[in-house]
Amino acid sequence: MTRDNALLIATGALILALTGCTALTTTTDHGIDAATALGHNLATSSRASSEQLVTEPDTPRYASARVFVTSQLPLLRREAAAGGGENIDALARLLNTDGDALGYWMQTHYASLFERESEPETIVQRVAANRS
Repeated sequence: MTRDNALLIATGALILALTGCTALTTTTDHGIDAATALGHNLATSSRASSEQLVTEPDTPRYASARVFVTSQLPLLRREAAAGGGENIDALARLLNTDGDALGYWMQTHYASLFERESEPETIVQRVAANRS
């Protein structure tokens, strides 16, 4: 094997390793972006209506929160038991509320919030109705 071929193979392996790690990295922010995009696609009203209360089921914010809770439910349950985390902070941003306060509220009301395998829709309704 020539030196050029070895260098080419080493460079290719390095590029593959670096891009492979990037491709496998998933963050909550990507989930938020996807939920937000879906919420915007579901919106049929003006920007003013998107600023309405999140408890109205046809608003983009509510739809985004519902999609996010659906995709992150196991992690949200775990973080709610602990009283905070990055997924609760992300949900708080979607609901326009304080992440620390929401984490505390979710921990305090864990049993009623997640009772009997609650559906994501129900969880969002409960959180939105009681947000700080």
